[in-house]
Amino acid sequence: LEFLAIPVVSFWNAMVARRVMLEAKIRILGPSAAAEISEHLKKHAPHLSAKGQAAVLGSVSACILSTAQLHPNLEFLFRMVRRQLAVPEGAILDGTNLFLESLKELNDDERRIALKVLVLSSIIDGKLASREKALLVRAHELCGMTIDIRQVKKLGKKFRNGELLVHEEFSA
Repeated sequence: LEFLAIPVVSFWNAMVARRVMLEAKIRILGPSAAAEISEHLKKHAPHLSAKGQAAVLGSVSACILSTAQLHPNLEFLFRMVRRQLAVPEGAILDGTNLFLESLKELNDDERRIALKVLVLSSIIDGKLASREKALLVRAHELCGMTIDIRQVKKLGKKFRNGELLVHEEFSA
């Protein structure tokens, strides 16, 4: 029985080490991905209305609220996006329903950008939680669109592999 503990402990240690290494990789990739997203938003920011800019920042906020955890990558993305957009200090951003309602008031380009930032925000922490999936589906339905969660998962896998392709996301 004592010899059985050796492979069990070895397996457990390998699983824990793998999980820690994956989280470290995600935390390393997150800030550069946030900076890349922010740079692409910088190009679009002058074309966004005040409501559009608030909705884009609200999409990141909605992801934070849907997971109920402030992952460092999401916090950094929020700060980077806020720096690029002219959202007033007193703007109310802490409501998922508020974000979803704001989507109805945007033009098509603003809505597309807000939804793309929502997708990117949902994967930047390395996992796609069930509440984030529900948020993505609900936001797209409110805009009269559908979203393929499998494609979001593929994008998440690309991110975890170090290939976040923001260029494709913003040009589509």
